Amino acid sequence: MTKFLRIPPDDGEKQTTRLRPIIHTFICVDECEVINSLDDKFIMEWTEVWSKAGWDPVVLTEKDAKRHSKYDQYMKQLSDAKLPPIRWYRYLRHMAMAMQEEGGWYADSYVIPIVHSDMSDGKGFTMPNGGKLTMHDDRYPHLLSGNKFAWELFSYDMINDFEIKNDVALLSLLIKNTPDLYYKENSMINVNDILDSNNLKPNVNCKMLDSKVATLVPDSILGKDHTKIDYYNAINASLEGCYPPVMYAFFEMAYDDKASQEKVNVDVEEWKKAWKSAGWRPVILSLQDAKRHPKFNEFKEALDGSADKDIEYEKMCFYRWLAVAISGGGFMADIDTYPLHIDPNNYRNHNLPNNGKFTSHCWKAPCLVSGSEAEWNRVIPLMINSLKKHNDEQWSDMFAMQEVMLLGQIIREMGHANIHEVHNPALLGNDSNNDGVKKACDASKDRLVMHFSHYSCDFVKFCHKERGAVLTKWLANWRRHCALKF
Repeated sequence: MTKFLRIPPDDGEKQTTRLRPIIHTFICVDECEVINSLDDKFIMEWTEVWSKAGWDPVVLTEKDAKRHSKYDQYMKQLSDAKLPPIRWYRYLRHMAMAMQEEGGWYADSYVIPIVHSDMSDGKGFTMPNGGKLTMHDDRYPHLLSGNKFAWELFSYDMINDFEIKNDVALLSLLIKNTPDLYYKENSMINVNDILDSNNLKPNVNCKMLDSKVATLVPDSILGKDHTKIDYYNAINASLEGCYPPVMYAFFEMAYDDKASQEKVNVDVEEWKKAWKSAGWRPVILSLQDAKRHPKFNEFKEALDGSADKDIEYEKMCFYRWLAVAISGGGFMADIDTYPLHIDPNNYRNHNLPNNGKFTSHCWKAPCLVSGSEAEWNRVIPLMINSLKKHNDEQWSDMFAMQEVMLLGQIIREMGHANIHEVHNPALLGNDSNNDGVKKACDASKDRLVMHFSHYSCDFVKFCHKERGAVLTKWLANWRRHCALKF
């Protein structure tokens, strides 16, 4: 089993609210008489690319299909139909999906997500087309989605297909005859329309990407020189100019408190809406992303031996650095940091401030930082060293960053405003002629972001008890009064 892989939990395992949608695939380990396993190279690569794209990859096996009440009956049908066991996986995968608690998304192991598409923007939590079973390729079931009812219905329609034609023909027939239950989209693109597969050079027409969410990279074209990860990186690098730049944030619930978790989830969604409405592509990273970084264990060991070892919040603040680095670097903002005069058009194609040198745009705090992937990975060991040096005292990632900054290893700029320093109550009203509005606009002139820290919100009082929709309202008023004045 790989560090990227998650298999379905046992029935008794505690379930928690997810921040990342699940994507499933299926392998036939025993019944299909093929050499395959959870450690198969192509499965490992599949889990990595989907994890990098912000999904929680889950690999299903016959164990999941066997939970279906009609499993034995259908296995007999497959055998009686003289269908070779090597093809049984095509049917068992649907039975396995029918046993998932919420249904969900299924992708073949050679399907690669287009990370800039809507599939990377939290849309995976909502099943398309009202949850009906949807085939996202216009010819084959390479990528499917549906709620639990839709998957259960398809599994029984499949079991009642005694002629055992094939799952492709059956699904096409169901889509044609029962469009109220089954649906088809043309939302996949040929990899050759994005890359020259011989040398992985860009060959993309951005106009062709409308509504496209994934592409196919069959194992047969990989060869010895290129992996799925190579294709994933090349595909999404070539598409960079077609989409807005990414703004990363990190969120992992540090406390097992359902009420607090639901409240913070609302804050996260409002943050995403704010950045998306400002023209950015907001992406939420989690601890699972941090764990993919090769220095995770070293960071974990340093944190577990520090004075902060029992403070989950402080540990998560350090882990977010790893999550952004392993995701390619770029911009990272706190969940309480909202966009002001930060034009995404200035940062397309990895065009970062200071030529990609690591920069804190919030002076001494990491409420908005930027840097190339190489720069993130350059700074991380310095952060670890700072943590180890101060392991006998509470040492936040802000203190560590400040120490690294004093060594001249991080550029600092005043690109933010603190809400308690610039806010005027008039800005929450509707009187655009109020002098208080002008003062607030002048005070935030040319600032990239507004930082609504707990410290600041305790001063201004309108956001000290609630963030989320309150900050969204403030930002809307600021845009109406101030955004176009400079």
